[in-house]
Amino acid sequence: WDNYKIQFLRLCTYFSDVEVLRIKLIRKIELIISQNSDNEFKRYYDEMLLQIVFEIIEEYGTKEEAEEIKEKLEAEGAKVTLK
Repeated sequence: WDNYKIQFLRLCTYFSDVEVLRIKLIRKIELIISQNSDNEFKRYYDEMLLQIVFEIIEEYGTKEEAEEIKEKLEAEGAKVTLK
């Protein structure tokens, strides 16, 4: 089920060029991640969600915001490169 949620949220990124929708999407993803904070089994899922946020911020945010998300992903063990 989690994979479907990730794919759905990834589809939502196509509307990230609209600032209001981008902010709503990022907030929703951050809410999901915070709800998973006590569940070690959701770590991979959270990493995928952070990757989506990273891609959005890398495209539309500041370099500092992208760097912050990159550090979070690397803390989770993911390999990330900035554009």
